[in-house]
Amino acid sequence: MAKYKYGTTRQGFQITNCLTDEYGRTTIVAKRANDYMVAKGYNQSGDGRWAQGYYNFPTRKSAVNFAKYHSYRRKR
Repeated sequence: MAKYKYGTTRQGFQITNCLTDEYGRTTIVAKRANDYMVAKGYNQSGDGRWAQGYYNFPTRKSAVNFAKYHSYRRKR
């Protein structure tokens, strides 16, 4: 398994990507046993909890694309 610079979540999932929106909210992509997950509102400096999780992405690329599309506010 590849090592990533972001470390692991409190649950032991390897963080592969870390995105921050214009308001400072963090969204991560993490590798679970057999799939990837996206965690919106991840608390990096605190207890490692997140506000909303999306699960069962078959590839890292699909999870990152979902995170990019859903983690940033669009200007109206």
